[in-house]
Amino acid sequence: MIARKWGALLPTIFALAACDKSIDPVAGTNNETHTKGTLFQANGKVAVGARVRVFAANQDIGDSLPVTQTQVDLNGQIPLQLKRGYYSLLADDTSRSAVFIDSVFSDGDTVMIPVDTLRPTGTLTGHVRVQPMHSPAIAWVHLMRTNLYANVDSSGSFRLDGAPAGNLDLVAVSHLTEYTPTHKLVRVRSDSSIDVDTISLVYNGLPLAKKVAASYDSATGVVTVTWQDTSFARKANWLVYRSNGSNSAIDSVATSSSGSLSDTIFARLGHPGLHSIFDSIETNLSYWVAAQSKDGTTGPRWEKVDVRAKSPALIRRWGVNWSNPIPVTGFALPEYSRLDTLADALSVSQWVNTTDTTQAYQLRLLNPTGQWTTATLPHIPEMESSPLFWKGRVWLVKGRGSARHFDDTAMGNTTIVRTNIYDSAAILSSADGIAWDSVALELPLDSITSFRLNATATELALIPCYKRKNPVVGQLSQSKGMLVSTSGKGWSVRPRDTLLAGQDSRPFVSHYWTASIIPTGPTSTWTLLNGQWAIPSLTDKTNEAIFYSSEGTTLSGNGNFIALSGGAGKHLAIANPLALDSWQYVSTPEPPKGICFWRGQLVILGKSGLHVASITPNQ
Repeated sequence: MIARKWGALLPTIFALAACDKSIDPVAGTNNETHTKGTLFQANGKVAVGARVRVFAANQDIGDSLPVTQTQVDLNGQIPLQLKRGYYSLLADDTSRSAVFIDSVFSDGDTVMIPVDTLRPTGTLTGHVRVQPMHSPAIAWVHLMRTNLYANVDSSGSFRLDGAPAGNLDLVAVSHLTEYTPTHKLVRVRSDSSIDVDTISLVYNGLPLAKKVAASYDSATGVVTVTWQDTSFARKANWLVYRSNGSNSAIDSVATSSSGSLSDTIFARLGHPGLHSIFDSIETNLSYWVAAQSKDGTTGPRWEKVDVRAKSPALIRRWGVNWSNPIPVTGFALPEYSRLDTLADALSVSQWVNTTDTTQAYQLRLLNPTGQWTTATLPHIPEMESSPLFWKGRVWLVKGRGSARHFDDTAMGNTTIVRTNIYDSAAILSSADGIAWDSVALELPLDSITSFRLNATATELALIPCYKRKNPVVGQLSQSKGMLVSTSGKGWSVRPRDTLLAGQDSRPFVSHYWTASIIPTGPTSTWTLLNGQWAIPSLTDKTNEAIFYSSEGTTLSGNGNFIALSGGAGKHLAIANPLALDSWQYVSTPEPPKGICFWRGQLVILGKSGLHVASITPNQ
């Protein structure tokens, strides 16, 4: 009856006393403590000599040492000296029999131990799960208030033998501070092996980014990295890392407060990107994601995702098929020629020096039947305009002299040179370089010594200039006004800046004084930087990747395509005029020195002559 009464009351008393931190569980007093209780073997005999280990009820997780231990005496009694408090007893003998007695109370004088029997021990098996970046071998398991424990192997498995039958508290523990001891109530049966399943060790470190994935948009050159976002008290945001190709360095790309990030690899408008102008490559990329705490601590990088990024310039939207070269007759070095079109012919033209003060401009014309003809433009004084090809005709402007002039000396020369100041000009145009039309044009602007012709899709512009032969005396100076015509016949004066601002349907204007290509029009998406233009999808960093070349940048279009050649003629790209953010690089038979569209086909001029390509949608 006494044992039953204590058995009913002790769990309640233990629960209350376990919270009393003032109880000192250390064994051993100056007074002999009397014990009441008897331990028996399974055959009914007294368990004389059985080892009894005593553990404090509030034993720490990492403490497996007993408070004290003793043996069952000849009378089956357990001699103990214990301070006031609650304890657990583990009794075992050499026959692998044991008993676990919980909630034993000592009042400092008497220890009430219920009668019990040693029974065969059981075995506990199971697994411990830790975070992916750690080996499960960092953990071990321990039966609370016993000195029974087992290590966890690298696969997460454990086996704990010699466990006494009954309901016991199994705890998984790690020496790493970011893990919290994790408890599981288990029931051990005699002579049985019990699988306790998996114990997931509670993790209090920064969370891992899981389900990391990446997708690449080859049309925009952007990698989108995604992962499973996790709410966590210590997490402030996520850090995304990238390794580029064979470069083993891992760089931090950016932070994100959500579960995704867009990374621009091949630059578009206003983005830095990774690669340089005219970059047409494929590269291998690797990405990791790690959590960052509010105090700046960075969690582990674990899952990696690999991506192969292909430059948007390598996307084949169109097929470009080249013909065999067509030799250019009449010019020994055709690569130094200019390529353009007239109404019924493809024109290859060159300057031909005749005297120190005049120049001739010769055209080699290829008609649709493949026949070559020659035309020579009227002599053009040095300080007059270069020829301009516009609307299937070649255009010239020739100044008409007046009584006004100035005398000048060339650099390094004492010879006096008389330069006319023009009051009027003749606008000359021809469809074949042989028959010419002429329109007289009075100049409302003063001090004109030379001219520059410019054109858009709808307008022809005459820009008057003033130039001294000796640059020390005077440099090229442009007037603030210009004369504009839609046909080459009727002309009107307009402020010069309006044409270059792009008030027309053509998206580009080529400046006469450099080979810089300027986009215009209300839908232009290029970026103006320091007076020069960066082209989307063909740029790297906007402060470096300016599409500018004084060695032969060429632009041509036919309404369906825009072709752009640059870098001293080493590259060629085409685009749809309505989608100028995406360009396709074109492989050419040889470096293009000139480009144009003729009869719906793309034509380039190289050392060996003309190469003609048909452009078809890529299937």
